[in-house]
Amino acid sequence: MAQLWLGSRYRLDKRLGSGGNATVWRAWDQKMQRFVAVKVLKESFGASNNSVDRFGREAIIVGGLSSPNIIVVHDQGRKEVVEHRTGPGTTEPEQSEPERLGPGRLDPATRVFTHEAETVHDAQITSALGPGPGDLRRTDGKVMYLAMELITGRSLAQLVADGAWLPLGHVVGWAIQLCDGLDVAHSGGVLHRDIKPANVMVTSRGVVKVLDFGIARYMEKVSSRAGITMPGSMIGTPAYMSPEQILGGRIDGRADLYSVGCVLHELLTGAPPFGLDRPHSMMTAHLQRPPESVRNTRLEVPEDLAALVLALLAKRPENRPASAAEVRDRLLELSVVPPRNLAPQPWGMLASDPVAPVDAQPTQDQPVRLVLDTAEPRPARASDSLQVLRAELGQRMREFGVDHPDTLLLREQLAARLGKDGDPLAAITLLRGVISDGGRLRGALSPDTLRARRALAHWTGEAGRPADAAQLLKNLLPDQVHVLGTDHLETLRVRRERARWDGQAGNFVGAVLHLRALVPDVIRVLGPNHELVIEVWDDLTYWEHRLDGYGVRDEA
Repeated sequence: MAQLWLGSRYRLDKRLGSGGNATVWRAWDQKMQRFVAVKVLKESFGASNNSVDRFGREAIIVGGLSSPNIIVVHDQGRKEVVEHRTGPGTTEPEQSEPERLGPGRLDPATRVFTHEAETVHDAQITSALGPGPGDLRRTDGKVMYLAMELITGRSLAQLVADGAWLPLGHVVGWAIQLCDGLDVAHSGGVLHRDIKPANVMVTSRGVVKVLDFGIARYMEKVSSRAGITMPGSMIGTPAYMSPEQILGGRIDGRADLYSVGCVLHELLTGAPPFGLDRPHSMMTAHLQRPPESVRNTRLEVPEDLAALVLALLAKRPENRPASAAEVRDRLLELSVVPPRNLAPQPWGMLASDPVAPVDAQPTQDQPVRLVLDTAEPRPARASDSLQVLRAELGQRMREFGVDHPDTLLLREQLAARLGKDGDPLAAITLLRGVISDGGRLRGALSPDTLRARRALAHWTGEAGRPADAAQLLKNLLPDQVHVLGTDHLETLRVRRERARWDGQAGNFVGAVLHLRALVPDVIRVLGPNHELVIEVWDDLTYWEHRLDGYGVRDEA
């Protein structure tokens, strides 16, 4: 049985998650004989020696922070990824047992995967590590990584997604610990820059752990200097970014405190202060629109807590609390008293949610093709908070079951909200369930099922798996054409999205070929001045430029 190793020290045991810039693994540390969490950065963020040095400095600074509320960094570096295959007659150890290989020694059956100009990537390794968008040809086969403590628990994003109102005492207790961690970091001269629910974990013992310190600053520097930012990507998360960060000005610890205010707003009401709309709309709201009091959504929140949230969300930094320590002290003085046990509980409908986690697989073989359901879906209400959506979904499931049309639609809406909130893996899980359960009622060729399959591909790509997203759209296209026709606007958009994910997976040639074939079709159907035509032209120019950069334009 094959095993992935990072150098000769870390055996990559189980992939825990993937995002836009990295993949996180549970790994066995052969040297220290323990399990750790290893964050493997995508190679587009670590192709030069300067990048390695800069990343190392960031990791060392963060590793020097001593706080129970900041995840511990054990190690950082840049190593080759190898695949170890046990030979004939050997016995594969149990998952929890370390491999008995000496430092630097590899079995003769080990393959080393390099990424030189003429080397073709192994498909399994590419899929597992989630490589950067095509920058593999100019690297030496090594990836940059952080080895951190392995913790068990749930992110604040997951807790909000459970659906029920989170208890006020727990919210305040978690916020106190979050501010404790930020106080230590800010005192050490370290800003986070991307505080959001998905970056804050609560362990099974109720201890808050802040993740990804230093990563945002490193990504910001490397992206801006190397010019590798992909279309639609940005450093930071728009729903939680301070106005000064959006404007690109100088920031200090009060920018992190603004993000804390956004997180508190979501923990208390189920949604961040300006919702989860398009990034441009959210950023405009952060800059211009006054936030509403959380009491407008949840009257039980006491006045002093609501006032603190509004203070944290002040547009100008000087109007916010001066430090994380000040926010912590104000939280301690509130009328809400945190309980002694802050461990996550099975609030909401998590325990009874019938949707089981399923890895994304090609959807062309979904069971049962029935009569088309042409009923128009009930439009989503943009003003619904995440909590209201979960509560309504729970009621629908209890009354009508998991495969009722209204229930399926609400599950799709919840998936969209979770994905926009920074939890694409949860969105993938929900959508797989929608596709599976919906197949029994509306059929695999229903326009509703096609819509869910397209959403599944989108969030698969956003979860850091662009090659899988491209494959899902490739599988979708024949059914899309069969139901809607070749010239339908949605069919044209799916073709564009497939090209996008192909490009982000490193298949520049495929992206260019798809877009060149698409250009005459969108012009013929929509006319030369349609928005989609302009977008397709822009995409084609971008990916052709990437091909030129690698000297392979002639292949297309």
